[in-house]
Amino acid sequence: MTPRSLVAALGCVVSCGGAAAEPPATSAGGAAGSSGASAGGAASGGAAGAGAAGAGAAGAGAAGAGAAAGGAGGAAAGGAAAGGSAGSPASPGKDALSPDFRAWLDGHGYAAEDFARDALPGGAFGGCDVGGAPTREPVVLVHGNSDRALGGPAHGFTATRDHLLLHGYRPCELYATTWGPADASQASSQDHARATVLRVRRFVEAVLGYTGAARVDVIAHSMGVTLARLAIQGGPAADAAGAYEVGPGLGARVDAFIGIAGANRGLTACFSSSSLPTCGKIAGLYPGALVGVAVTGRSKLLDTLDASPHDEGARVHSIWSPDDELIGFGGVVWGQPTSRIPAADADHQLPGLGHLALKDETVELQRALLEP
Repeated sequence: MTPRSLVAALGCVVSCGGAAAEPPATSAGGAAGSSGASAGGAASGGAAGAGAAGAGAAGAGAAGAGAAAGGAGGAAAGGAAAGGSAGSPASPGKDALSPDFRAWLDGHGYAAEDFARDALPGGAFGGCDVGGAPTREPVVLVHGNSDRALGGPAHGFTATRDHLLLHGYRPCELYATTWGPADASQASSQDHARATVLRVRRFVEAVLGYTGAARVDVIAHSMGVTLARLAIQGGPAADAAGAYEVGPGLGARVDAFIGIAGANRGLTACFSSSSLPTCGKIAGLYPGALVGVAVTGRSKLLDTLDASPHDEGARVHSIWSPDDELIGFGGVVWGQPTSRIPAADADHQLPGLGHLALKDETVELQRALLEP
């Protein structure tokens, strides 16, 4: 499935069989505006210009995107980008989990997690040679809805992974696993369910334990942003099955947190519906309704995330675009950019980039933000 056909499939999740939802009239103010998003965003780190409008599989809101899409963006940074991970890894951990990391996982209570996802091309990557160790902070990458760790129609983190390898990182320092089915036809069924949140958290914990690092960096895209934020925040959470505990906060173990094209204030495609899991009022991205001058009824997930600002790590960055076709409506929910992480240290607005391009064509910026 090409990126363009993938977007067409995702667009049907909510809107096929009826007109696409219109934004509430009250949300129009500031749609193009970023209400002061950092002027330095476009200049910081050299994101590649106004390239491809992304297709939407990785979408924080793959549930409803309805968005038209451009081409494949910067996906082809590595050979695996267009169709899945390459076969045999060139070095342990490059295109799959290394044998050393697998053995460590099996010996430390993670065997049942299936972080390797061997049945899925591009299901995971990361890990050292036997006796190896990272020399810089490991990076954990958390993909979006319907995406995967590496390759596939939405490219995974192929571009980021290859760029970092080109600039001195080693497979021992780069880690990702696929948290969902990697299937656009199941996009609307994905939410911040307990099993998914705890899977992301357990992977971060595993990388910390395996590498022995004091802290990791986290790069998340689309729905991966809110998943990673909740997994790191810890504390109480809820899904359709009821309340649960995520665990103690991990923010002190995260140095840089980079959130790309997330839906931190809800997804615009969910304005008119909360019936699908992705748009749900408990563990979904329902943005609430405007009553007078107050927003009410947002999902429990969003309120939980906002309860503890700046708990994602020592340095928190948002990367987003008012031209993100999957987020839609200029990226604004009730007058505020939804991809801006509340209390972030810096906000990098990059007009002209679409949803996947924000991930694939900002690799220089991502690398710059990893530096202390």
